[in-house]
Amino acid sequence: MATSVAQPRAGQQPSVFRAGLPYGVATLAVGVIGAYVAVTTASTAAAVAGVALGLFGAYGAIVTMVTAYYSKDAADFKSKIHKALGATAVAVVSQIISTVAEAVLNNLIGKWLSGKK
Repeated sequence: MATSVAQPRAGQQPSVFRAGLPYGVATLAVGVIGAYVAVTTASTAAAVAGVALGLFGAYGAIVTMVTAYYSKDAADFKSKIHKALGATAVAVVSQIISTVAEAVLNNLIGKWLSGKK
């Protein structure tokens, strides 16, 4: 009889490690896929999407470990991880928006300064 990694054995409490393992593997996989897309694509939009996936994967893995560390048990972890990963997604999107805005402003200022000379 095969058992799932997240399921405890009979008479055993579910561990935080077993509860967090699927989230850790999934976030690392998202990060690797995002990095691969960002490096191998020729399209700017796909590269930006790849960078976003890479950032989410990296931050998500860290958030998963921190959430697991501060959780009392597996049930506590499962109640916290979705909020933490949602906040991570918002942070990644806001970081990308601010980076794009900074690049656009730098480009505009550079054009303005070169027109002055």
